[in-house]
Amino acid sequence: MKISNLKITEKIDFGVSDKILNVQYFDKFNDFPNRLLMLAENSQTSSSCLDVMKKFIIGKGFPIDLENIIVNRKEQNINDIFCLLAYDYALFGGCVLHCNYNELYEVSEIQYVPFEHTRLSISDDSGYVEKIAISKEWIKKPRKDKIEYIATFTNNKEVLAKKIESQKGLNNFTGTILYAGNNGCFSYPDTICLPIIADMSTEAAISVIKNRNANNGFFPAALVVFFESTGENKDNKEKADDSELEFYTNILKKAQGSENASNLIAVTARSESEVPVVKPISGENFDKSFVESEKSVQGNIGRRFMQPPILRCEDVSVGFSTEQMIEAYKFYNSVTREYRKFFERLFKKVLQNYKYEIPQELITISKLEYGDS
Repeated sequence: MKISNLKITEKIDFGVSDKILNVQYFDKFNDFPNRLLMLAENSQTSSSCLDVMKKFIIGKGFPIDLENIIVNRKEQNINDIFCLLAYDYALFGGCVLHCNYNELYEVSEIQYVPFEHTRLSISDDSGYVEKIAISKEWIKKPRKDKIEYIATFTNNKEVLAKKIESQKGLNNFTGTILYAGNNGCFSYPDTICLPIIADMSTEAAISVIKNRNANNGFFPAALVVFFESTGENKDNKEKADDSELEFYTNILKKAQGSENASNLIAVTARSESEVPVVKPISGENFDKSFVESEKSVQGNIGRRFMQPPILRCEDVSVGFSTEQMIEAYKFYNSVTREYRKFFERLFKKVLQNYKYEIPQELITISKLEYGDS
């Protein structure tokens, strides 16, 4: 289990640019999305909240007429792509698509790109971002030759023709990237998680502590004292052989871990003085504090996502009524309505110049209703 060590800030630092790599930094070390993703994956409540939000953003998906259209060589349809984008938007507030083109400058293929792989190039004086930098190694700070730079999306065929010409023709053209978010196409988006990063980190840390305590099943807080061997040493000049100490140490190591805890160990000692002494290290019991902290951070995370706990199967120990669930669905549909509208606009923009004519009125997302399969 790997826990992200995000610095807790009230605002992400967007003021740094790397002129050598030609990228705008996404926070001070340019790794914020990557570490946020790791943190979300290790926070159980955050993961649940994001899954629920994704589910409501997708709703019933696009109509069957759109669903049947295959949009790339992976045999993915519009709803397949939508499902991938929805999680990124729920977590990061943004998402990324890659488009290829045919000889008529029409979009011929649409691919999903993981948001955390992308960075904006340095904008010009007007704020225009010409390219999107793509790499899987932002945490390690990739070399420039490990970064792929792809032109930003446009529906203007004249501009597109110039982009293609600059790469010496369509056969060499690497396509375009549509970088979209709640702050537009040329700015990094705002994540819903920023105010609760401390809570997400706390929940993940508590999970690690519990895991460690479960796996340290033998002497989790004890001092084992070995007395120096009194084996034969006639000259009394050199220390006795420490093989017995090594033997005891290996036995203790093998007794560590949840699978080996509580095993019986048989040790033969020549005298009472050779038997190791175990001295417990007492400490304060923090179990109650952990429980209270967990409840607190879980509540903070849930409130940030504005989710009724019943949608995550929380606070339903005495069961729930159909009416309660229907009301919860209605409420969260209203919360996520703007996200569905965002994706309707996004796909209308991409499919406006698609190789097959698609009526704009088909590009609609129906909200989720309780009982939908």
